[in-house]
Amino acid sequence: DKTNKSILVYPAGREQTEYRVADGTEIISENSFNSAYSLKYVELPDTVKTIDRAAFGFCGLERIKLNNGLETIEEDAFWDSNMKFLYIPEGVKTMGNSALSGQLLTVYLPKSLETIGEAVLGWNEGYYGATTVYVYEGSVAQEYINNYNERADVTAVLRGEFDEAHPNHDFVYTIKK
Repeated sequence: DKTNKSILVYPAGREQTEYRVADGTEIISENSFNSAYSLKYVELPDTVKTIDRAAFGFCGLERIKLNNGLETIEEDAFWDSNMKFLYIPEGVKTMGNSALSGQLLTVYLPKSLETIGEAVLGWNEGYYGATTVYVYEGSVAQEYINNYNERADVTAVLRGEFDEAHPNHDFVYTIKK
């Protein structure tokens, strides 16, 4: 847009595999990276506050560096992406319905989360989505996962702090299919 505060459209046919969003950008707009199949890595600056609905839907994204300023991940934000691991940083307060649905296997959910939509990890009829989820004891994320005991065999031991480089596997939910 003219204020340079949001990304409206990333050209789907672009061959670039990496993209660094410009500092000052606050919103990754709805469908902005949709169908960018060549794109494998995106880095967001600390100024981005919102990833809008389906912003990275149906793209080739394998990795994304989310930022410390991020507050909201809207519905279907990463729908059908190719990411296997995702670290959601502290500060994120809201995640919309099916926000992380895709090929995600491992995800870290911060203690700052206040609102989590339905099927945020892709858990819906016949599809379980993420199989390893890091959460903090007593967090909204723990409560959210506990609600899925009937659909997925969830066990948990929660201790320590999470270090993205060296995850402590003593506090992980493992979902058995």
